[in-house]
Amino acid sequence: MRIKKRFLAISLLIPIALPLFAISCANYSERSSLNKLIDTSQVVTNKDIDNNEAKSELILNNLLSRTFKNEIDRVNFLNQQNDSNYQNTLLDQLNSLKQDFLRAKQDNNQTQMDLTANKLADLYSQNWYFFFKNLSKFSGTFNDFVIINKTKDNFHSAQYLNQVKNKTPYRDFRYLTNYIDSIKVGEESAELGDSSVLYIAKDKSVFRVTIRNESLDKPTLSIRPYIWYFGDFAARNISLSIISRIWHSAVIHNYQEGYELFEKSLIKDQNYGIPAKFVLLPKINAIQEESPASQTSNTKESKTQENEN
Repeated sequence: MRIKKRFLAISLLIPIALPLFAISCANYSERSSLNKLIDTSQVVTNKDIDNNEAKSELILNNLLSRTFKNEIDRVNFLNQQNDSNYQNTLLDQLNSLKQDFLRAKQDNNQTQMDLTANKLADLYSQNWYFFFKNLSKFSGTFNDFVIINKTKDNFHSAQYLNQVKNKTPYRDFRYLTNYIDSIKVGEESAELGDSSVLYIAKDKSVFRVTIRNESLDKPTLSIRPYIWYFGDFAARNISLSIISRIWHSAVIHNYQEGYELFEKSLIKDQNYGIPAKFVLLPKINAIQEESPASQTSNTKESKTQENEN
């Protein structure tokens, strides 16, 4: 199995004990090879970086290094992403899709909601630098609570399905800052050959990002349409390790152990609460730039603020 490019691990995670389980997928017995995906000599900890903005810049620069091997292409991309006229045009497109999504949601048209969410994700993926650099311009809107592999046989307990059925949807939320909390290579990346999966934590939410064709000059980055949002989150920090393990075991391989990890360890023991699928939409007046002073004053401690409306 090819060893991927060195990856800069940046995390605020608190180590937790995770139950072990056996997974017999191809090459998974070599799980120790996952350690090679992370260059431990470049691990950045809280002691190294106290400034949230600087840490976020390191994460974004690492993503740039993974997706642009040619410096000219990288500079052209950044010039585009930072161009105000381009940003205005992009936000106009996003606002149009926002209206489509909200109409579909009002009509309870899940098919149209998914279609529009995919279109939004395409624009976010093509403009990922602007997107992750300006998270405070976006708000989250509830779609549904997470049911893993909803369209096929799964191992969710009857108790969990009943809880989801009777649970009140989370209110919309908005990000108060642009700072990214942590990033981690997904353990399923060991099976993907020329691709990698990354998990990105921001406040109570988790993004799943895939970088494909890493051996080419221009790998492509794609952001999954729906994020996981933990509206009842009561832990200290989100552990991307347990999120990655759940995705690998339950979502990808549909193993029972993954469902147990999801329902018992994540939701109950670790106090994450039931996650929901949220789509991110541009906020009203998102086109207006925030002042640096305002951005600096909104530290991570403010967390994600729920909208009153």
